[in-house]
Amino acid sequence: PLPEYLKPTFGFRCGVTEVDARSNCKRECTHHIQCDEGEECWGIQLNYCNTFEEGTHPVCTDLDMADNDRRCGFDEMSARGHCGSKCDSDKECSSGEFCFPTLLNLCECNEVMNPEESNTVFAMAKAMIRPYFLESNEAGIRSEVEGKPRNESFKLNAISLIVYPAIQISAAFLINSML
Repeated sequence: PLPEYLKPTFGFRCGVTEVDARSNCKRECTHHIQCDEGEECWGIQLNYCNTFEEGTHPVCTDLDMADNDRRCGFDEMSARGHCGSKCDSDKECSSGEFCFPTLLNLCECNEVMNPEESNTVFAMAKAMIRPYFLESNEAGIRSEVEGKPRNESFKLNAISLIVYPAIQISAAFLINSML
């Protein structure tokens, strides 16, 4: 599992919009008076801003370029926060990554406006969490994701057997007691 300091976080950040505040990993805040003129202090969605060194995250100022394309990542937050490659299926992603539909983000803007800087900075941040999503198989080779995130590849039944066994047992008990 991810150590506490690398887990995705909620919080409040300055920005013109929530997407600006989150996708640009802008300054943390508790009140809008801490933000620049024209910005508000937004409650932001779960993100990996904490995996970037302070001040290194590329900033996209063209907020009209926000999109929600499917992207590769270890989980949805990584796919959009580390601007993974665009994808249509898991097969297009690197080992241990999956193709996720994402929340609105500024990845496209960063790819167009800051391609070299973005690739380097996003790769460095993503590298911080990579070891925690991979595990070794019996031969000692890094392979599958440790706690496979839900995405298009996993059937609800398989997830429910793993994640919700207590609910299933309770449901089965209720059904059987009604018969």
